Amino acid sequence: MCGALDYKYENLRILINYFKLKEDELQTYNGILTNKFEREHYYNFIKLLKSDESKMLETTSKDNVGYEITQMNTIENKINLIKRLYDKHKLKYLSLDEFNKVEKINITDQEYKIIKHVFRTKKEKPVDNKELKKIILTMIRNIISYIDVIEVKKNMDKDKKYFFIIKWKTNKIKHYLDLYIKRGKVNNLIKII
Repeated sequence: MCGALDYKYENLRILINYFKLKEDELQTYNGILTNKFEREHYYNFIKLLKSDESKMLETTSKDNVGYEITQMNTIENKINLIKRLYDKHKLKYLSLDEFNKVEKINITDQEYKIIKHVFRTKKEKPVDNKELKKIILTMIRNIISYIDVIEVKKNMDKDKKYFFIIKWKTNKIKHYLDLYIKRGKVNNLIKII
């Protein structure tokens, strides 16, 4: 039992050194230090904000399907699929309020089949900008849900119809960016707040 406890604390020490945290900051970043899912989604969020361009798989072939499926499920490929949807619809990357500008949905059946597989969604292919917004939001949440940086407010208009206001939680994003900046890494991040 003591060996397992030593191992746990050794991992905590490694993480504290990795993030360059001071003693008074340990409680602030407790979730990232102790919850591996929150930590993984923190890393995914930082990758989502990076402006690096990397090549993704175009389609699957029958020759090497196993390898390609493994590659398709990587976080980098998921991010590339998100970037591709923003780019194809001429939307500012990671904007959550510009979907009303989309007049025509530009997703092929093959592309959407890949999206459904990679993000494990049963949602049908979007046919309008509201559905596009939902699917992109689902894709983003798939890779960062444990860090809760997206706020959704349900409102009612004068005709008593519900609508949603979706925006980034700036205080949470700042919290995670501060941790990233502590490590001295600030280059090539996209500004969303």
